[in-house]
This record gives sequence, structure tokens and C-alpha cells, in this order.
Amino acid sequence: MSSGRDAFQKGFLALLASDSNPEARSLFAYLRRMLNQHGLHEYEAKDILSEVWLRTISKFESGQVTHIEICGAWTRRVAFNYINELSRDEAKRKKPVRELNRRHTGLNQEGLLTDFLIESGVVSQDNGSGIEDEADENLRTISFAFERLSKDDRQILYLQFVDGLSFKQISERLSSEGRRTSSEAALRQRSSRARKKLRRIFHQLRWPEPIS
Repeated sequence: MSSGRDAFQKGFLALLASDSNPEARSLFAYLRRMLNQHGLHEYEAKDILSEVWLRTISKFESGQVTHIEICGAWTRRVAFNYINELSRDEAKRKKPVRELNRRHTGLNQEGLLTDFLIESGVVSQDNGSGIEDEADENLRTISFAFERLSKDDRQILYLQFVDGLSFKQISERLSSEGRRTSSEAALRQRSSRARKKLRRIFHQLRWPEPIS
């Protein structure tokens, strides 16, 4: 057994050995949060960790990896990638249902995605290829983030980015629906706050910060 593999095994087992280990509690909380965010409710944290173990040992055996500097950070990264793979597989399985729902609701989140990613500064106006290169992941992430907003915030952003309405038109639309009328200035502020919230949630989901 190589020293690198041996060190990983000891570090991995030590990481999970005790419920009183703060790093272990943080790791399990992180995995449960990621699974919930991606709607993978049939999986448990231990399922993800089992796959992390198998993938890492396989990399050692194939020579792709000879040494792991920080076991906890490595575990989170491999787990993050695996959860994303599971989420993509689940999205493909549910795609026909999602497309049917989209036809009924008229929801075009690709339009919201492009406008949001450029306007929020995730990618620049001159570098739109970044959107296309990671379109599936960005769309899935912004969909999760969008659902976390309040109903009113979602409606304002939908009317603004998907329907392409001005704030004056949004005010008129809400008024016609019997909703409390807001001024254009108030709607503009509400949209700004909603986009900031959406941007924050998007970044938290898309690029979670590792625990040092």
C-alpha cells in the first residue's frame, strides 16, 4: 500500500470516526444540504461518502493520484462532483416532464439565465461563451436559486427578464391582476434586491466555499 493511499485512508476514517468531530459534523451537514438543494432526497450522506471512498481508491490504484494534501477538502470536492453527476442524471430522467411543464407555464428560464448571468457580473457581455460552456450546470443552479425567492420576487423577475416588460408595464400588469399597485421606483428597487438575493444564492450553490 502506498504511503499516499495509506494516509488518505487514515485521514478519511479519522474524519468520520467520531460524531463529536466538528469537521465530520460540518461535512455531513454540507452533504445533506447539497443533496436537498439538488432534490436528491433518495440519497444519504453515507451513500455519497461511499462513492468518494471508491473513486479515491480507484485513482490511487490507477496512479492518477499519489498524494492528497487535505483529506477533508478532497472529500468535499469529490462529493460535490458526484452530487452534480447524480443531479444531471436526474435532470435527464425528468426532462420530458420538465419540458411539458414549461410548455404549460410558458417559463423560459434560459432567457432569465442569460440576462441574469451577464447583468450580475458572473460573465461579461463580451464573453458569452462562458454561459454556453456550462449552460446545463448554470441553468440547473439558477433554477434552484430562483425557487428560493419569494413568490412576488419571482414574478417581478419573470415579468422583467422573460416577458421583457418595463417597470411601468409590470405595475400595470400587477394592477390588472388586482394586486397592490407599486410605483416604478419601488418596483425597480424590488427588482434590484431580488437580483442581489438571486446572485448570492446562485454563487452559494454554484461555488460553495470549502470549510478551512
